[in-house]
Amino acid sequence: MPGRTRPPSEIAGVTAALAAVLGDAGGPPVHAAGFAALVRTARERVIPLTTETVLAVHPVIGTSRALQERLTVMRGLPADVGADVRGQLAGLVHPGFVADTGIRRLAELPRYLRGISHRLDRLGGNVERDALAMRRVHAVAAEYRQLAAQHPGDPAVAAIRWMRRAAGKPVRPAGGDRRSGVGTTDLPGHGRTDRLN
Repeated sequence: MPGRTRPPSEIAGVTAALAAVLGDAGGPPVHAAGFAALVRTARERVIPLTTETVLAVHPVIGTSRALQERLTVMRGLPADVGADVRGQLAGLVHPGFVADTGIRRLAELPRYLRGISHRLDRLGGNVERDALAMRRVHAVAAEYRQLAAQHPGDPAVAAIRWMRRAAGKPVRPAGGDRRSGVGTTDLPGHGRTDRLN
């Protein structure tokens, strides 16, 4: 309908769909035949990819809002833990998160939001354990930032953020607790390599 304002999730969905189509094509075309092929592909794929993206984004936004509300009403939450959880949440859902995450990884976000919820569930009698895990995650995050600064724009370094998620297995950093078999990224709400930025 002309003049209708599009919701942000729809605009983000179209942007993410176009980025996926362009990425799959290997980037912008350099000749007329490549451009014509890209236009044909975009006509076939952009609407279904946009729909898929918008459908994936809505529950993520809803869960994120519910977690933010939960943090607001939680009693006795240590300030540093509250700040860290908010930082985790902002690392996942923030302005531009659809483009930053990409279509292929959007479906993973609900699992990481559940991890944050699980972390909050377990906080009650285990603030010390959470604080230890938080320090470990921050140490790994600092190492990642240093690596990323040494290799700016390196796709292999950027992929580290998502590696554990894609494999579905924890990455055991050097500082993991070998006696308990717990690595930093095994801990609920701490298994988030997206905080490593």
